[in-house]
Amino acid sequence: MLDTALINSTRTIAGRGLSGARIPSADEGSPILRVHGSMRIAGALIWATRFEETVTQERQGGKGGGPKVERYHYHANFALGLCEGPIAFIRRVWADGRELDLESLDMRIYRGTASQLPDPLIEAKQGAGRAPAWRGLAYVVFERLPLDDFGNRIPALQFEVIRPVGGLEPAIEAVALIPGSTEHGYATTPVRETTGVGAARTLNRNMRQASTDWTQSIDELQALCPNLKSVALVSAWFGDDLRASHCRFRPGVEVVSRNVETRPWKVGGLDRTTAHLVSTSNGGPAYGGTPDDAALVEAIRDLKARGLKVVLYPFVLMDIPARQWPTRSWRRNRAAGLPLARADEREYRAGIAGNAGRHGHYASRNRCAVWRNACVRCRRLGRHRCLVRRRRRLPALHLASRRTGHRRRRCRRLCHRLGDDRPDPAQG
Repeated sequence: MLDTALINSTRTIAGRGLSGARIPSADEGSPILRVHGSMRIAGALIWATRFEETVTQERQGGKGGGPKVERYHYHANFALGLCEGPIAFIRRVWADGRELDLESLDMRIYRGTASQLPDPLIEAKQGAGRAPAWRGLAYVVFERLPLDDFGNRIPALQFEVIRPVGGLEPAIEAVALIPGSTEHGYATTPVRETTGVGAARTLNRNMRQASTDWTQSIDELQALCPNLKSVALVSAWFGDDLRASHCRFRPGVEVVSRNVETRPWKVGGLDRTTAHLVSTSNGGPAYGGTPDDAALVEAIRDLKARGLKVVLYPFVLMDIPARQWPTRSWRRNRAAGLPLARADEREYRAGIAGNAGRHGHYASRNRCAVWRNACVRCRRLGRHRCLVRRRRRLPALHLASRRTGHRRRRCRRLCHRLGDDRPDPAQG
């Protein structure tokens, strides 16, 4: 046994490599496609090199040591022509019918403009000044594509190409960015949650084109709207009652706890245990959660780094389950503790009689605390500050002013205009 172990430890088993590689070639005179809108097309091979061979050695066996086994791995460098340019972007890529994770591959996209330059890899292989640029043709270049999963051959590749037509997209200069209810959807760095022993999932990555959903979405937005200048970043909080005097605005979460988040959710000093838990519908959350403060800061910084103007847009979502909606019977509503019971009806009618034609408020200015402290809209000069709107807007105002480079003096001035220096009537 000792002799066998010694002999096996010095033996090398050579694997089987490729004796030759069959590289598909494009047919001369094949037509160039013209894409309108979104279309799934196959590419035509327009350039390729020999396969690159890599040999690795692994030792097999137990404690005594086994023989070394050589394994051969192959990588391909090639370019595929797609369609007439210019295109906006490529959304997805399939290889032999399976979608590829583009974040792990080195794929360069040439949109087919009239001024595009030759690819650096092609120029390095062909020589300076001898590489074609294929101007007017949209094409992609794969550098060192691993072929282990495709039987050591170039797979059949298909691409989802987006090419806008018309003048709408170039005319768009400002957009409102939604969804405003996403816990980590605005984060530019991956946020993961542990799902088991040695297993985890990325909460803010549901596409396979970039490291996060935010990065992929903004890349697509700028590709579709090349003249974009301003973005309104929506951040939603949640109201929990139809009566303005009883309604509270709080940040919401989808679940009370997550298993080992790499970056815990936190908004306005509240965590998951103290925030509003959104209602459920069909076995899942009815809304996404309020965007995390750290994710909002990352999103604002990324937008400004892209040369875009940013407007932080606080938004309200009314999270009232269906069982709490009032019926036509005021007595049933009062008995069930639902909004708009009979007492609220009298207050509603009194407000209409005493405040008819004044900003559309349903509560009287002098007879009801709803108008004084919790109206939906304020007077133009700032008198009778709006408590509900103040509670919702000030955390976003402080976040935008203190964490994104604005002056604190301006923040204090805005807080004063919103009434932050006045006592809170709800707290006496």
